[in-house]
Amino acid sequence: MFKKAIVALKEKSRSSPYAIAKYIKEKHKSILPTNFKKMLGLQSKNSALKGKLTKVKASYKLSGAEKKDKASKPSKPVTKKADSE
Repeated sequence: MFKKAIVALKEKSRSSPYAIAKYIKEKHKSILPTNFKKMLGLQSKNSALKGKLTKVKASYKLSGAEKKDKASKPSKPVTKKADSE
């Protein structure tokens, strides 16, 4: 959910935790627990420690490895129709 929020915000350099929380609250309001902001903070810190996110000042952006994963997703394979004889 965190990664999807950062990608969907399409901010040029980085996304603030406030903007990420606001986006998640708008999209998933019905299923969020009451303490989701605290959980979001813990998740962002853990993702930064694992290398999935890069912390820049007080904001977050996707790390280089995550950007490569996003770009290298395979597209649908092209199937050629065989000529019938």
